[in-house]
Amino acid sequence: MKILYFALVARTPQQGRGRRHPAPEVTTIANLLDWLADHDEAAATALEKRSLIKAAINAKLVQHDASLAGAHTVALFPP
Repeated sequence: MKILYFALVARTPQQGRGRRHPAPEVTTIANLLDWLADHDEAAATALEKRSLIKAAINAKLVQHDASLAGAHTVALFPP
């Protein structure tokens, strides 16, 4: 899955973009945010206020409970 980071979120994890392979139990945006924070200290700092992070899957805005099934690209950005 390709993950794109924007604005403040982009300053830390993977310098704005990267291919990541989350664990199989990562099935939603919320799970992905937790997984990213658990695997990257800089990401943990950037994603600290998760309620402010917006997300898109395959260029469509989604809520944090959205499924990652079929996701090719996930974008994370502040409001």
